[in-house]
Amino acid sequence: MNKLYNLFTILLVIISLTIIITSIFVNDEQLKIIINISMFILIIIMAISALLFRFIHNKKENNE
Repeated sequence: MNKLYNLFTILLVIISLTIIITSIFVNDEQLKIIINISMFILIIIMAISALLFRFIHNKKENNE
């Protein structure tokens, strides 16, 4: 379970860095909006999957 949370943390750091670099180096506003929306959607998917993994892991612990 810890490896999974480490993976999510690394992915969140990469997404944050992508957003920061995009806001600094990209001049096209439409491209900035597209990248930020796609990163936001990725964060939502990660949050849902983290909750699912947590739920499945708790179910397995309760059954043992």
